[in-house]
Amino acid sequence: MPVRLTPSVLAATAPSYRRRFRLATRLSRRVHVDIMDGAFVPTKSVGPNILSHRFQSHTVMFHLMVSRPLDWVPVIRSARPSTVVVHIESRDVITAIRSIRRTGCSVVVAINPSTPLSRLRPVLKLVDGIQLMTVHPGHYHAPLIAKADRRIRETILRYPGVPLSVDGGVNRRTIGRLIAAGAKEFTIGSSVMLSATPAKRWRELLRFTRTVKS
Repeated sequence: MPVRLTPSVLAATAPSYRRRFRLATRLSRRVHVDIMDGAFVPTKSVGPNILSHRFQSHTVMFHLMVSRPLDWVPVIRSARPSTVVVHIESRDVITAIRSIRRTGCSVVVAINPSTPLSRLRPVLKLVDGIQLMTVHPGHYHAPLIAKADRRIRETILRYPGVPLSVDGGVNRRTIGRLIAAGAKEFTIGSSVMLSATPAKRWRELLRFTRTVKS
C-alpha cells in the first residue's frame, strides 16, 4: 500500500476555515476537518452553522474532538462527510458510532496518546479503522509524542489487519520513522497548512515519502 497523506483543516473562525479549506482542496482530493468543542480539548473550532453544508467535490473526513459526539449527528447527516473520526474517550462512544453509521458514513475510532490501546477492542467490530493520535490534540504545532513509533508498532501487533492512520506531529523530519514503524496513512497539519509555501511543502513531503522504506 502506498503512503497516503491528507491535509488537515483546523480553524476557529469562519474566514480562517474557508481559507484553509480552499487551500486543502488545492492540495488533495481528501480533506480532514478538525472539529473541537472547547471541552474535550481546550481549543474551540468553527461550529455547526459553518460545517453543515454538503461537500460536493471532495472526500471529507470529520474528526470529532468533542465530548458528546451524539450531538453532532444532525450536522453529519446534513454535511455528509465520507468518514467521521470519533474518539474512544468521548461519551456514549458505542451509541455514537452506531448512530453515525446509520447516516451512511464510515467511522474511524481515534485514541489519544495516554489512553491504553486495550480500550479499542470493544468497538473494533463497529468501525472501519483506527486513528492513532501522536500528539496531545487540540492545537496546530503540537509536538510528536516521544514514543510514537513504538505506539504504532504496538497497535499493529495488537490489532493486525485493522486499517491504521496517524494524526499529529507529522512532517519531513518525523514521517520517515513513522513509516518505518508500519504506518501508511497520515494526517498533515501545521507543517504544510501554516507554511508560507504550502503547495511546495506538500509536494516535497509527497516526494520524500516515496523514498522511505517501510
